[in-house]
Amino acid sequence: MASANRSKSGNRVASTAPADLQYCQPEGFSPQTAANVRTQETAAYIAQLTGELSKLAGAAKLETLAYLLAMARLEADILARE
Repeated sequence: MASANRSKSGNRVASTAPADLQYCQPEGFSPQTAANVRTQETAAYIAQLTGELSKLAGAAKLETLAYLLAMARLEADILARE
């Protein structure tokens, strides 16, 4: 069953993601596991991943996506240092 979301205009739209992908989580992940991970370590990991993804997007000439990923990396770097 597809979940309903609101579009920018406020109209209900059906999700296009398959049900099994809507809540995809890494194997062994649970809210309890996430609560036990330190915030700075998580931010550092996200910074690493988004940096790599930004490079991939840039190489594929996906400029806007590369820019947004680079901004996410910068934010994660800042949070990792707090």
